[in-house]
Amino acid sequence: MTELGAMASWIDSALDKVQADLARARSILSDAMARLFSTFSTLRTQLAEETALFERALQEVNGSAGGNGDAGLVGMLRDVLSRFVDDMVRIGASSVKIMMEVESLRGHTQQ
Repeated sequence: MTELGAMASWIDSALDKVQADLARARSILSDAMARLFSTFSTLRTQLAEETALFERALQEVNGSAGGNGDAGLVGMLRDVLSRFVDDMVRIGASSVKIMMEVESLRGHTQQ
């Protein structure tokens, strides 16, 4: 029976170690899950902030959707390009008039 008592003692000791290892594993898993949830929470917050920044930048580029006259960067560039084209047409027309007057003056000087 001493052999049986020694075997029972060894099994109790082994079970105690297994239970201690399980408790340690549960503690490690619990800490890891808490850190993981914290990390995901932080990532969710950062994503919300980045989304807000992206939407604000998009509104500044495209203009506000409220219709309050804010045309945004695209609208301003369109206006500048339109004014540039208008100025180039006006300059071209003025250049043609100047060339016609120069030709007219040359014609008068050759007579």
